[in-house]
Amino acid sequence: MALKTDREIANLKAEDGQRQVVAVASGAGGGLCIEVRSGGRSKTWLYRYRINNKARKFTLGSYPAMSLATARVEHGKAVALVKAGEDPAAVAKASRVKRSAMPTFDAFFEEWLEWKQVARPARASTVEAYRHTHRLYISKAIGSLLLKDVTRAVLFAHLSKVRGRSIQAARKALTICAQMLDHAVNLDLIELNPARTIKPSTIGADTSPPRQRWLCHEEVASFWQGLSEGGFHPAQSNCLRLILLTGVRRGEATGMTWEQIIGNKWIIPASNTKNGKEHTVTLHKMSLKILAHQRAISSGSPWVFEAIREHEAGQGHIDGNALRWVINKVRSIAMAQSEPFTVHDLRRSFASCCAEYLDANESVIELALNHCKRDRLVATYQAGKRAEQVARLFEQWGEYIEKLTRTENTIPDNVVTINFRK
Repeated sequence: MALKTDREIANLKAEDGQRQVVAVASGAGGGLCIEVRSGGRSKTWLYRYRINNKARKFTLGSYPAMSLATARVEHGKAVALVKAGEDPAAVAKASRVKRSAMPTFDAFFEEWLEWKQVARPARASTVEAYRHTHRLYISKAIGSLLLKDVTRAVLFAHLSKVRGRSIQAARKALTICAQMLDHAVNLDLIELNPARTIKPSTIGADTSPPRQRWLCHEEVASFWQGLSEGGFHPAQSNCLRLILLTGVRRGEATGMTWEQIIGNKWIIPASNTKNGKEHTVTLHKMSLKILAHQRAISSGSPWVFEAIREHEAGQGHIDGNALRWVINKVRSIAMAQSEPFTVHDLRRSFASCCAEYLDANESVIELALNHCKRDRLVATYQAGKRAEQVARLFEQWGEYIEKLTRTENTIPDNVVTINFRK
C-alpha cells in the first residue's frame, strides 16, 4: 500500500545493507516512490515512469531536505513532461549543462540587453544610459562574478557603496539588476532573484520627491539675457532657448534633425520621444530665427545642433550634459540670487508659466508636452489631440517670451525723439 503521510516516510526503515523502494501516494498519479537504505538513514525520492516503451527512473531529491509536499509538486511536473512526450531525466540533464555554463554578470548583461531590445525596443539613448550605469556602477565590482554567485548579501554590500557616491546611481543600478535577474530566473539560470528582496529604502536610496523648480518671468528674462552675455557656443545657447520656447525634452532638442522641420512645424519622431508617440511642435518666429541662425553656421550636418567638440563627434550632435554646465555658468553670471535649476526645469518652466501667466488650459499644456493621460479610460475615450489649441499655445508662449526678453533700450514705434535745444 502506498505511503500517504510524512510520519510514515520518517518511520520507514530498511535492514542494514538492504535497499527498499516504496510507493508514495500523489495526486498527479502513480510513479512517485521513496527509496530507503542503511536502516533508514538515507532516503531518496524517485519517479518511475515509461517513455518510448522503456522503463526509466528519475531522482527528484533527498528526504528530508525535500519534503513530501515538495516531492509531490516535483512529481507533478515530471508527470506533465512525460505526458508531453519529454523525458524528465533528459530535461534535468540539459538544465544542469546550462547551469554548468553559468555566464558572468557582465556577459549576462549583454544577453539581457539584447533580449530586451527584441521584447520591447528602446531608444538608443536609453540603451546607452543602461550601458553607462552598468559600466560605472555595476561592472567594476561584480561584473566578473558568475551569475549564481551574485547573492543578496553581495548586492546589498555593493549597492550600499554606490549609494555613498550617488543615491540616484544606486537606485538605477538596483533597477537594472532586478530586471536582469528576472530574466535569469525565467531562463532557469537561478531560482530566486536576490535584487527583488532589496528595496531602495533598504540601501538608503528612496526616490526623491518630485521636483517643483520652475523659472518665474523675471528669471526667464535673466536667463535669456545671460545666454547672450556668457560667450557660449551658439549651438548651446540656441538649444537651451529652443527648449524654453517649446518645452521639449533635452534629448528631443539635441537629437533634432533638419528633416524633422516642415515649414513652421517640428515633427519629433516616435523613436525620439519618451512615450514612443510622434509629437508636433508649432515653431514661433523666435524659434524659426534660432533655426535660421543654426542653418547659417551649419557645416552640412543632418543635426540642427551639431557636435562642437571632438568627444561629441561620434554622436553627431551636441552633448546634452554640456547644457547643464552652461546653465550653471548663466546662474553665476546673471542669476546669482536664483535657486539652482536643471535643463529639465526649463521644460517645467514652459508648463508652469503657460498656466501662471497665460492662464492656459491644463489639458492643452499636457498635450503640448506630449504627456500620456494618467487615466487609461480617459485616454481611450478622449483621444483627440486638440491640435489647433496646442498650436495656438506655442504661438502665445512665443509672443510672451518675445515681449519678456525685449531689450529695454528698444524705442517703441509710437515715440518721437525731440531735441529742445534747437
